[in-house]
Amino acid sequence: MQTSCEALVYAPALSTEQVDKLRVTVERVARPAGEEWTRGRLATLLSHYWIDKGPDELKEAVANDWVAIVMGEPCPPDWAINKACLAWLGGKDARKKPLPGEIRAMAIEQMSWVYLIQSRLYLEDHPEAAPWHPMQKYRAIENDELGGKAFSIPKLGAI
Repeated sequence: MQTSCEALVYAPALSTEQVDKLRVTVERVARPAGEEWTRGRLATLLSHYWIDKGPDELKEAVANDWVAIVMGEPCPPDWAINKACLAWLGGKDARKKPLPGEIRAMAIEQMSWVYLIQSRLYLEDHPEAAPWHPMQKYRAIENDELGGKAFSIPKLGAI
């Protein structure tokens, strides 16, 4: 039985094999989309909407704007851009033409689990860097740095 990436992210401790599995997964799924693929996907998305019959130079400039915005840093991977396009077409705003920033924001949202894995991997490499890491909490309790309020429960009248 394979352990899901989500389960590994929330596991209290990871083996070297599990950390390696997460690294391979992140490298594979976080690979930025290629420009040619992105142009094709955005053209497909926009073909669902009325397109002005303006000059080709204008259409090319608009396409360049779309690509520059959607592929901004960090550039989302192709699967995230595709999911964002499909979510737009199937969503409540599907009747209106999207803006490039909306598609980019939706693609970035699709990547939240990737960012979570990247954060976990960073903690595996630098556990001392994050004050919310469980070991930091225990060290703070040991040294009484929290003033005895680490696990205080509010009184019922205070809620």
